[in-house]
Amino acid sequence: MRAVLWLLCLLLLAAGYIAAPTAPLLAAGLTVLLLPAASWAAVLCCRKRLRAEVSCPAAAEKGRPAEITLTLRRPRLLPVGRVRFRLTAENSVTGERERMTLPPGQSTVASRLCGCLSLQITGAVVYDAFSLLPVFVPCRARRQLCVMPDTFPLDTDSVRALCPRRDSAAYDPNVRGTDRTETFQVRDYAPGDSLQQIHWKLSGKTGRLVVRDPSRPVDHRLTVLVLRQPAPPRLADAVMEAAASLCQALEGQRFRLAWNGPDGWESRDLGAQDQLAQALPELMRAPVQDDDPPPWEDPGLPVCFCCRVPPDLPQDAVVLQCSESGGGPLTFTPENMREKLQQWIRST
Repeated sequence: MRAVLWLLCLLLLAAGYIAAPTAPLLAAGLTVLLLPAASWAAVLCCRKRLRAEVSCPAAAEKGRPAEITLTLRRPRLLPVGRVRFRLTAENSVTGERERMTLPPGQSTVASRLCGCLSLQITGAVVYDAFSLLPVFVPCRARRQLCVMPDTFPLDTDSVRALCPRRDSAAYDPNVRGTDRTETFQVRDYAPGDSLQQIHWKLSGKTGRLVVRDPSRPVDHRLTVLVLRQPAPPRLADAVMEAAASLCQALEGQRFRLAWNGPDGWESRDLGAQDQLAQALPELMRAPVQDDDPPPWEDPGLPVCFCCRVPPDLPQDAVVLQCSESGGGPLTFTPENMREKLQQWIRST
């Protein structure tokens, strides 16, 4: 609208000068023409020096607005008018993407589904000092806002019965570890081996340096597996919410949270109450994998949350599948997941 009024003003001044050419009309016309043009040219010449910034809190709740701040950094002597940022918000869990056009200053974003929102400024439209002529500035800035999943209470006593506190007396026969109280294998010394590994008594008998590799105890703790698979947004959200609820009920117990990534399984050993809050954003940031995950070979009870059952899970794995129908005893929908998860825990 301002540009239209500016053009009309120029036309009126031009018509007036044609009808009665005078110096004041010429000066007014040149002023109205050249001032915005000079300001626009200054913005155009300095656009590579313009920087965009976006700031936001680290976490937010589902469905609640989170405050973000958009800022344009510019040379002090460069006057600008209106600024409009092009912002893209992409959810890492659901794959949903929203494009927005926002002014500088404080704005709000919200997501009805959980996930890490990648807030990315893809450019800005900066006007001259009179807000008449636009210049596109290809500035970039990115921040992440983790929208945490809603959780629901579960029967704590029943959940804790899934992972009793006990140390394993068994050791992995195929992989060495760090437990020096049990020997995994005895072998010749190799450059780089620690002096603490040298078996001095046996080395004296054999006449050569021999080292003792420590064993790895077999860990029977419960493992919560979350498969990062392509799925409809509301099902992906429900899987994350159900898994987070079980993990929350397990806080204070030793358990493992694992998910499939581009290089295989990623896992975090959890126990303290603040560790889950650090692990959940890592899980939600993990990219969705189109291929089936590799076989899960660690011992213990795996509880798998997924939308599509993979082929290589252990036979004793508990598979909790989210679908639109939810027909089976271990299949749930976003609407009945609380009831189904509670039923499974009480029946275990």
